[in-house]
Amino acid sequence: MTSSSFRHRARVGVFAVLALAIALYLGLYQSGAFGSVWEPFFGAGSRQVLHSPLASKLPIPDALLGAFAYLLEIITLCIGGDSRSIAKPWAVLMYLGIALAIGLTGIGLISYQSFVIHQWCTLCLEAIARIIGERRAGNSWSIALRGNAKENVKHAP
Repeated sequence: MTSSSFRHRARVGVFAVLALAIALYLGLYQSGAFGSVWEPFFGAGSRQVLHSPLASKLPIPDALLGAFAYLLEIITLCIGGDSRSIAKPWAVLMYLGIALAIGLTGIGLISYQSFVIHQWCTLCLEAIARIIGERRAGNSWSIALRGNAKENVKHAP
């Protein structure tokens, strides 16, 4: 299975779909659709994280911004066939940019929870863990930078 194959990208996409579902749930909570949020480990941590000063400064719930980013990631995973690293390099670069932004944002959010508000949100951490799992399953950097090794082999005439 090559890094550009649909099967490989589908496996990576499963993690993004799970993160999307979590972010949508958290965004609905932040919007007031639910009166409480599921939190099995950190008591009031999720409520404090999801209603933190940083989250309150944005015009829309930050979890919905994350859901939008995950949706863009899923869309870019679906663009192109098995030879997309050659046929549609812009799609691969777009995927890399989105994946990098999501990864850096995840690191920032973990840092914010740890060092600024000193509280944890189980589902926030789970969404970030899904993305780490996705990177391990898909090796995003390899997909974006090298593409499909079989595609890059030049055949003799």
